[in-house]
Amino acid sequence: MNNNIFREYDIRGIADLDLTDKVVYKIGKAFGYYLRLNNHLSLSISGDVRDTTERIKKAFTKGALSQGVNVVNMGVLPTPVNYFSLYNTSTCNSVQVTGSHNPSEYNGLKISFDKKPFYGNMIQEIKNIIKNELYLKNEK
Repeated sequence: MNNNIFREYDIRGIADLDLTDKVVYKIGKAFGYYLRLNNHLSLSISGDVRDTTERIKKAFTKGALSQGVNVVNMGVLPTPVNYFSLYNTSTCNSVQVTGSHNPSEYNGLKISFDKKPFYGNMIQEIKNIIKNELYLKNEK
C-alpha cells in the first residue's frame, strides 16, 4: 500500500496503481471500523463519472459492509450534492469517490464523518487501522 495516498484532506492516487480493489476494500473496512467505534452504523457513497469510480465504490462498500455498516449508494453525484445530502437525509457520514481536478488516471475518496470533513489526523487514523489490522473480528 502506498502511504502517500493518505493526504491531508482526502485519500488520492493513481486509480489502477494506488487504489486497487484490495487497497480500497481495506480503506472501506477501516472507515467502517472507525464508524462502529464511534457508534455510527451507516454511510452514503456517491461518485463522479470517471471510468474507475464504480469499481472503487464497490470495493469501498464491500469493506464497510464487512464491518456491519449500512451503505446507501447515491449513484453519480457531484461532490457538493454529496455534502448537501449530509444535512438533508438521515445519513450523516459519506464518501465521495472523485478525482476532482486531477488528471483522469487519478481518483480518490473524500470522506465526511458526522456532517463534518474527515481530514488530517483522522485520515492518518484510517491508515493506522489498516496497518495494524484493527478491524472487528466478527466480520459480516
